[in-house]
Amino acid sequence: MLAPGPVLGRYFPNGCYCAREDWVRANPGLVTRFRTAINQSLVYANSHPDEIRAMLPAAIRNIRLPTWSPLVDRVQLLNLAKLAKKYGAITTLPNMTKFVPSFVEGGRTLQATVGQGAFLTLRLDGRIVTRLRAGKYTVAVADRSTRDNFHLVGGSVNRATNVAKRQNATWILDLKKGVYRYSSDGSTKRRAVFRVA
Repeated sequence: MLAPGPVLGRYFPNGCYCAREDWVRANPGLVTRFRTAINQSLVYANSHPDEIRAMLPAAIRNIRLPTWSPLVDRVQLLNLAKLAKKYGAITTLPNMTKFVPSFVEGGRTLQATVGQGAFLTLRLDGRIVTRLRAGKYTVAVADRSTRDNFHLVGGSVNRATNVAKRQNATWILDLKKGVYRYSSDGSTKRRAVFRVA
């Protein structure tokens, strides 16, 4: 099912840990500690890509690393399940409430792109962001420029990639109500605004 992923869409959830309901009920403390440790490791891996690459075999160190997030994008997960059914990988849709219980933290994935020639966007499901609901988001930044960067400011958020460096970054952000601006601090000074309600 992962093979057509880039054709069908980006940032589909592609991995999970599962446990039986009776085991989860019998071991709540262990479940909480395990989930906390996994989430900490995902955030660490996103913040230290050079350390992750150093663990890979030399021949594949330059691959594009996945976007690891402790947030489950339930909308994308449901879309993936529908595609799996459409293409015959499964025959019925799973009970999503049981598959991803409410204690698993959810959020959406935003795609920030910086390209050559003053190309700067922030998208949700392929559409330019002008308005979002307040909540948690994984921001996957693909910065392909050595003259511009992606800089997001609003509320308590002030995150930016490096102007002089091509890089991928992943930020886990809790966007509160208000106005947010994204821009480049580099050559183009391009900017855009969106509202969180």
